Amino acid sequence: MATGIQLYKVATSASSDSNHSRLQVDANGVLQLVNSSGTALPVGEFYVYHELADISSAGSGWCAAPAAGTMTKFKSIISAAITVADAVLTYEINGTAVTGISTTVTQSGSAAGDVDTDTATAANTVAENDALEMITDAGSTTTSIVVGVATIERRA
Repeated sequence: MATGIQLYKVATSASSDSNHSRLQVDANGVLQLVNSSGTALPVGEFYVYHELADISSAGSGWCAAPAAGTMTKFKSIISAAITVADAVLTYEINGTAVTGISTTVTQSGSAAGDVDTDTATAANTVAENDALEMITDAGSTTTSIVVGVATIERRA
């Protein structure tokens, strides 16, 4: 059974203090909070979660995008060691593969709690209500739950 769960991190107000001095919008339209040392922190980043009951069985986890933005990262974690071969997770938005997301979950030395990450580089623009899909190639054997987390930066 695949599920999609959304978790939001949203700024509702900002004020000047010793740690955060101003809001700005970067060249890509991402709202940022800039602290007193000049470090820009994204505001409005949210996460979409997908869970598959078995990374070693061909399948997909689906979720509808709760808001528009740009997918920037993907992380996965497994619940048990996988064997025989690596498994590869890919990610699609409305049936189009997100460039940069082809996450290899290595079977050699794998264990519960192993985390793998990738960075989205293109074909990663998300509109509200887009179909978001995490896909396993089922390259491995041994049953293991896999949870994938896509990071999406909300647009200003």
